Amino acid sequence: LFMLVMARELNRRLGTELVSAVAVNPGAVNSDIWRYAPEKYKWMSRELYPRVFKTCEQGALSVLAGLRNDVSPGSLIVDERSANYSPLANDLELGAWLWETAASASGVDIAAAAM
Repeated sequence: LFMLVMARELNRRLGTELVSAVAVNPGAVNSDIWRYAPEKYKWMSRELYPRVFKTCEQGALSVLAGLRNDVSPGSLIVDERSANYSPLANDLELGAWLWETAASASGVDIAAAAM
């Protein structure tokens, strides 16, 4: 929900003429991120995850799906398809609050920097 609300808020603040934002959830991907897991759990990344998680290449297909011309700004892409989402994603007050909170926590306001 956070990614989708932030994508919609980015579109609202910057417009969609040059760039449009979408939220992408590729699902569970067996990437190299698991190298940081505690040693006692690393067996899962070797034995379990390759059997049940997507490969990096399969996970990348969702990102590529978000680049298609027929994807509307502010869409949610899950497993390479547009997906339904919570009505909270359309809450303008929530979007503004998340934006301000993220900007304050990170010290970066992308919209302000782009102006």
